[in-house]
Amino acid sequence: MANVLGIIISEGSRIRVKGLKDYRPIGAFSFLGRYRVVDFPLSNMSNSGIDRIHVYAGKNPRSLVEHVGSGRHYNINSKSGGIQVLFSEAGKFNDVYDTDVQAIYENRSVLEKSHREYVVLAPSYMVYAQDYNKALKEHIASGADISVLYHQVSTAKEDFLSSKLVDCGDGNVIHGIVQNLGNEACANVSMATYIRLQPFPDHPREVPPCR
Repeated sequence: MANVLGIIISEGSRIRVKGLKDYRPIGAFSFLGRYRVVDFPLSNMSNSGIDRIHVYAGKNPRSLVEHVGSGRHYNINSKSGGIQVLFSEAGKFNDVYDTDVQAIYENRSVLEKSHREYVVLAPSYMVYAQDYNKALKEHIASGADISVLYHQVSTAKEDFLSSKLVDCGDGNVIHGIVQNLGNEACANVSMATYIRLQPFPDHPREVPPCR
């Protein structure tokens, strides 16, 4: 997947874990003693052949930066690829600016130099396994500008409360993304993962409509 840039976004100020997040971002939380939560999205991208990955670090980034390191242990250290940890300063002074959109905007010059046609954007705080090759093929075949990954559940009344739900109606066209208020048992829980054309391509072209 040489034409794909992977972006792993931090949780910003949207998600808080009392007693832990004051010291390190969720992506740096320990998992089974050896791993960190950020290892899941990084492994998904590496196993899908994505060799250029940007990791956005939020507040207190030291433990995350130390764990990610040069990226050698993810088998993506090459002449054309590698892992780059990026930072956003706006949220340091006001949490309202601590968002993924702001982080990407502040680092847009780095995106412009990536020379990749597509972007897979995934959260650092969500644990799941995904082959992005299959998702990218379906995205391209659909002709859509943006594809959103979601997981169908039947326990939305009890679980995933306050999470984002994807309203697809009777098909695969997204009508909206809403907050889970526990009104329905069956729902599509957003995985906060998106596939789209590179927002800053080397050669701009006409963008197809969303579907």
